[in-house]
Amino acid sequence: MQREYWARFYSHDEGPGWTVDVPDLPGCITEGGSWEEAIYMAADAMRLWLEDEVEGGKTLPEASGREAVAALPVAPEMGEGRLELITVTLFDDDRRLPDGLLADLARISAEEGVAVNALLAQAVREFLGRRINARPGAYTR
Repeated sequence: MQREYWARFYSHDEGPGWTVDVPDLPGCITEGGSWEEAIYMAADAMRLWLEDEVEGGKTLPEASGREAVAALPVAPEMGEGRLELITVTLFDDDRRLPDGLLADLARISAEEGVAVNALLAQAVREFLGRRINARPGAYTR
C-alpha cells in the first residue's frame, strides 16, 4: 500500500541540515543533515507513523492538497519552507532495514558528514570487494 503526503522542509540557519514536518500526520517531525538525508528521514518517519496507525486500528488521514499545506501557519523561527510530495510504501519489510540499523546509519552519517545513501554505497562496495577478492581467480575491476 502506498500513501502520499506533502512535507515541509526548513533549512537550518545555524548550519547545514533540514527540519521536516508533515502537517497531515500530527507530530511527524524529523531532521536530516543533508537534503538527501532529510528526504530519506521524512519518508521513514512518515512510514513509521502510518504503520503505527494501521496497527492500532486507526483510519489513515486523507492527504491535503499542496495549496492547503502551503497555506498553513508556520512558526516564525522556521523561516521559508520548501514543499515536497513524499510517497511511502507501507509494510514492505523485504526492502526495509531494521530500525536500530537505520538509527546507527543516521548517527554515523551525521558524524562523518555524508549522506546515508553515500555511506551505504561505500559499505556495500567494501563488502562486495572483500567477497570478490576472497574467491580464487575472482575478477576485480
